[in-house]
Amino acid sequence: MVTLYIMIAINLPLVLQTSIVREKNNFSITYTIRNDSEKLVYLTNLNVRSTDEKGAVPDPSVVEIFPEKDKLHISKRKPVDPSDRFYTPKPYYVTPLPPGDTFRETVSLPLPILLMAPEIKEKKKREWLKFDKIYFSCGYFIGNEFIEAKEKTVAGKRVFVLAATDRIKNLQPDEKVPPAEELYITSGIITVEKPVEVVIDTPGK
Repeated sequence: MVTLYIMIAINLPLVLQTSIVREKNNFSITYTIRNDSEKLVYLTNLNVRSTDEKGAVPDPSVVEIFPEKDKLHISKRKPVDPSDRFYTPKPYYVTPLPPGDTFRETVSLPLPILLMAPEIKEKKKREWLKFDKIYFSCGYFIGNEFIEAKEKTVAGKRVFVLAATDRIKNLQPDEKVPPAEELYITSGIITVEKPVEVVIDTPGK
């Protein structure tokens, strides 16, 4: 049996429509974002997957998953860089979304969803969680004259990377660069009839 759930959220300048399809062994989210502003928007919806051969490779199937107290938050965004160890920051891979344009993408996850918790001294038993309340979010930047998306090829894939423009080099003494802040558009909470299972595995050293 396939069950479809739909939610629309408006967070100007963007409009987000989210639909969830719950199947027996699969869970998929289709989201559509429309840019109703007069500015170019950069969606931070392209995360990376770590590989032994090519390192961090952009992969549209990768999502961030945040189990909360009574809700499951699924997000397309750049993950937060860890602050407790040496770490090479990953670039922002983005999808440029011009004014008036719409972007649509589907992400599928096998069930149960497996999450790896940070490693600790002693391995813990797997934790099984169930969620019937789910919401989705996507990160984005509002474009300005100081940022742009530069096209490049990574692991054979054509992608866009958020970068500073040459405008920064020509600042006047009294000019200031506006902060480039990643914002988020969030759907409402969708309640599914059959809960989604999440397994948290905590490896030991």
